[in-house]
Amino acid sequence: MASTVSDRPGYGQLLRTPGAWTFLLPGFAARQPFAMLTIGIVLLVQHTTGSYGSAGAVAAVSGVSMALFAPQSGRLADRFGQRAVLLPGVLLHAASVGTLTALALADAPLWALFLAAVPTGASIPQVGPMVRARWAARLGAAPGRPASSLMSTAA
Repeated sequence: MASTVSDRPGYGQLLRTPGAWTFLLPGFAARQPFAMLTIGIVLLVQHTTGSYGSAGAVAAVSGVSMALFAPQSGRLADRFGQRAVLLPGVLLHAASVGTLTALALADAPLWALFLAAVPTGASIPQVGPMVRARWAARLGAAPGRPASSLMSTAA
């Protein structure tokens, strides 16, 4: 018996999951600025301080801050819901990035840039894990189930 394209699990079938596009497209759009945040910090701080070392250090503080606070963001989203975490998180992130930018352009001392980089990194919205949680809920994945098994669930 020959299998047809629709008989095999894959991305085509996954994307035809009812309601998938309601979180897939916004999730894709929300991920776009993340790649630019670090390079933006490096370019801004290097431009205002003249030092790539200082620029890299400020960007690193932002990255370490994100790594330390991302699990707490996930716990809060699990406890209170994604909307309750994402909406204030996006507002805090915008204010933090604005503060870091204003300080850098005002030639603030390096310690102030380090200080502003902490909430900038800590408040990065964790869109990827939240989209994965929606996929798991949509496809009926059990907690602790390997992510690789989600694809076969759609079959």
